Amino acid sequence: MRGWATTDIGESVELAGAGRRLLARIVDIVVVGVPAAIVASVIIGQPDDAAEVSAGISLVVTAIWLIYEVSMIALRGQTLGKMATRIKVVRSENSGAPEWSHSFNRWAPAGVCSIVGSWVPIVGLLSLLIYLSLVWDGKRQGWHDKAGKTLVIKT
Repeated sequence: MRGWATTDIGESVELAGAGRRLLARIVDIVVVGVPAAIVASVIIGQPDDAAEVSAGISLVVTAIWLIYEVSMIALRGQTLGKMATRIKVVRSENSGAPEWSHSFNRWAPAGVCSIVGSWVPIVGLLSLLIYLSLVWDGKRQGWHDKAGKTLVIKT
């Protein structure tokens, strides 16, 4: 049945849709990403080279995002955006809470693309594919979900 998945232990879970997941990401960007960018721009200051400023801000924001995303998913299975939209990240094998390794592996594909994308912008576009891939996947898993062995479900 579309919108549902079965875990490796046979449990059926209702999957979160792409719209709800996008809304959760937007909430996270507003709540964490924008303040992180402001803090990063204050920390970096005003170097002469605009590319240096952009790369520096990107690195600081990515570091803050790493800490936020990985710790929230590992500890609660939800970021603030996911809490607001009533969705949760679970392990695909048993619908249990993601461990730190799952959480980091889930963050890594887009995180690495963000870091490398600071210097090679076309790589930054790859992160779009990482997230968009959930649209055509049967279990609504983006590449990041597959890397972390997770599903995103409704709560």
